[in-house]
Amino acid sequence: MAGKALRKRLFAEIETRGGAEYLQEYIAEGGTVLDLANEMGCSRTYLSRHLNANPEYKAALDEARRENADKLADEALQIADALADAGADPVTKEQIAVAKERIDVRKWLATVNHPDRYQQNKNGPTVVLNINALHLDALRKVSRGGDDAKVIGGTNE
Repeated sequence: MAGKALRKRLFAEIETRGGAEYLQEYIAEGGTVLDLANEMGCSRTYLSRHLNANPEYKAALDEARRENADKLADEALQIADALADAGADPVTKEQIAVAKERIDVRKWLATVNHPDRYQQNKNGPTVVLNINALHLDALRKVSRGGDDAKVIGGTNE
């Protein structure tokens, strides 16, 4: 029953901080469930499990992650702009590599947090067209003398 007491304490703490609105703001501004769990003295998995089990907190977390994805996209743009606006100092290959990695991490996190908006290759329908199989089927039809088979360049009687 110690788990129930801990859960009650965690939820009471979140409520005193502002409830679902606080949680949404905290995550949207870049805080993580791990950071919050460390502040509250529990494990990340324990806190995450109980937050996601509560419909109000789960909705706040989902919305916060989508908001955070927009923030990450803005940060990626700022990193790229800062590198481009370096001024008179020449930009080194190392600086470019570090900036690219920082941008890539933010792009990945934005994709994870808001795939509807930031995922580049959305899995749509896949169409596979095998021309060889179609050609062989047509040859089989012609060789059987099907009614709808038409020979091009020959006589059709």
